[in-house]
Amino acid sequence: MDTYIVLTLQPRERKSIVAAAMLDELQEHVEFIDMENDFHTIGGLVPLFEHLKNSSAGIRAKAAKVMTVLRKGMYEI
Repeated sequence: MDTYIVLTLQPRERKSIVAAAMLDELQEHVEFIDMENDFHTIGGLVPLFEHLKNSSAGIRAKAAKVMTVLRKGMYEI
């Protein structure tokens, strides 16, 4: 998405777009780097859980997808 388009959006819409992009990038990291077990240790689950409560269904879905990828490599949280 063009920077200009993102900047003309309302703050809430901008925040959702940024959160969606961050969750996409996070999913790539946890899929391709063996960091699933360290994710909890570094405090990554708390912000991820917050995204699961987001008002945007798209953000909740992306956060759930990241959780699914993480869960594949975790034995207990």
